[in-house]
Amino acid sequence: MLFYPPDEIGEGGDEYPIRDLNKVLEALNKADGDPIEFKNACKEAGIKPIYHPFWEELPYTHIFRSITPDVLHQLYQGVIRHLISWLKECCGSAEIDARCRRLPPNHNIRLFLKGISSLSRVTGKEHAQIASILLGLVIGIRLPGGHSSPRLLRAVRGLLDFLYLARYPMHTTETLKLLRDALKRFHDNKDIFIDLGICDNFHIPKLHFLNHYFMYIELYGTTDNCNTEYTERLHIDLAKDAWDATNHKDEIPQMTLWLERWKRFFGMQNLLIGEQDIGRTLQIDQIQAYYTGDALAQFIVGLRDPHLRGAQAQQAMSNIRFHFNAVPVYHKIKFTSYDPYVVGGPRESVVDAIHVHPVQKDKKNQDIPARFDTALINDGTGQETGVAGWSILQHADFSPLRSRTTWATTSAYGRIPPPPPADMKCVECIAKNRSDDLPVTNELCYSLAVEKLLNIEVPERAI
Repeated sequence: MLFYPPDEIGEGGDEYPIRDLNKVLEALNKADGDPIEFKNACKEAGIKPIYHPFWEELPYTHIFRSITPDVLHQLYQGVIRHLISWLKECCGSAEIDARCRRLPPNHNIRLFLKGISSLSRVTGKEHAQIASILLGLVIGIRLPGGHSSPRLLRAVRGLLDFLYLARYPMHTTETLKLLRDALKRFHDNKDIFIDLGICDNFHIPKLHFLNHYFMYIELYGTTDNCNTEYTERLHIDLAKDAWDATNHKDEIPQMTLWLERWKRFFGMQNLLIGEQDIGRTLQIDQIQAYYTGDALAQFIVGLRDPHLRGAQAQQAMSNIRFHFNAVPVYHKIKFTSYDPYVVGGPRESVVDAIHVHPVQKDKKNQDIPARFDTALINDGTGQETGVAGWSILQHADFSPLRSRTTWATTSAYGRIPPPPPADMKCVECIAKNRSDDLPVTNELCYSLAVEKLLNIEVPERAI
């Protein structure tokens, strides 16, 4: 490791050179000589006077490079755990828990309906789930003593950016620069926790180790090469669960048999489940009643004759006639992404899903709350960064129309309509981007102007 003075650990100052292994070995060779000379040599080399440590004669070994980055224990179970405890103390557990309960449901976000302040023995997975909502919990929060919240937001954003950048499966010079900038942003603003009286210093070894991530990524590659998160998970599946399935006597054969059966069952389950989603059929009058009578007709006229405006559009809408009485409506849509860097070779993997369903009844005849997820929609001009050309839409339903070859006609025009779209979605625009297309300085988040507008659109690779 690098030689840091004890009072500078965790402070994020200038980097120190790594310990010279040859100099350390020369100091250890004096262990059998004069004790004073041995002690002074070890002190000069930056180590404690240990008598012939086990690694002294190990070939091809650099002991000071043997402790590698570990996202699970150093970040999730270390730095993020400290950050959560600081935020609960400075923002108040009651306010943090209340904000947790207000979060809308999302496919990739766990809702902590009872809050996070009462959690005990929190696992790495739970810390990862909390980290995904942490910035949203503290935006706009009031701090005690009239302290300004921007410094708190920048410190939280810096650590979260470092966490997610450190997990990248590939790194370049640019991403490593972003990683350094994120850590520097945290250190530039971390004194807000001292000003609030939460801590006196940041002499935390796991926080200090973040300074070494850049060197180790350049030496050994990305952090997934040495992350214990994967082996810890397999330890549960392949050891703990298998042990629980035995009678705890002569357990090895029983565990082996259980694992064989579990593997076959898991393979069959994946084969049978697939990606199917069963929809239900809605009558056209039900759709028009729910989404207002003119919404569907307005979409059809806009698709057929986009140049019509005002009274002409209203007249065309009144002449819409359907040759079918119902369409199937689906309540979930999945999004896949081609990932070439996964175990087993490139494949399409589900990265997100949108759920839409009205209030339902469970087996006890109790209401299940309605769910209408939101998504970022690209109007065709959106780029990979920024929010220009993107809007937040709330989805109401998904109706496949591929089989409707003649899906609407108008007696006024008397001609064959254009081919139907593959799918139709009914969405409500609840927020659109601001014209400046720049993130808010303090939060480094984009601001959206809220508005209400009912639209029915065709999803042409928009989401």
